Amino acid sequence: MDEKFIDDGWGIYESNLQAYRSNFLSSQSIMLAIGAILIDASALVSLLLSAIALIQMFYVWIPVIHYRAILVDFHKYRLNEKFTVNGEWKTREDEEPLTELIYCKNKKIRKNVNYIISQKVSRERPFSNWRETRRKIDIIIPLSMTFIWILYDLHVFNLI
Repeated sequence: MDEKFIDDGWGIYESNLQAYRSNFLSSQSIMLAIGAILIDASALVSLLLSAIALIQMFYVWIPVIHYRAILVDFHKYRLNEKFTVNGEWKTREDEEPLTELIYCKNKKIRKNVNYIISQKVSRERPFSNWRETRRKIDIIIPLSMTFIWILYDLHVFNLI
């Protein structure tokens, strides 16, 4: 990656992302421990616990981590300095800058910005917010946890 494209202050955002990942993984681990203790107590309590864990994962964990990772990229590559509010490469200083909210929430603009980044820094493959490590950590781990909760529920109801 071209050095002039990277901001040195993005580390704070990366640290926040790592802290969120750690907090979510810890909360899932605690719920699994509670589930292991209560597995024979009540099928209803066990089912409720797994439902809470899955809701937390898919409604909180995945969206929060996804947007935090995008926010890291926004600051790491100083996108507000390089792109307009419409996701186009800035040609004048007085153009309205791209904002965090627009980059995070507007998939069409984010896709365009990422395409332009790929062109400007001559990457072999298109720039993506879902790089290999992020896919492994932010997709594979939650899917693995989901599989564990499904196995847990199947065991609670004596289906395995």
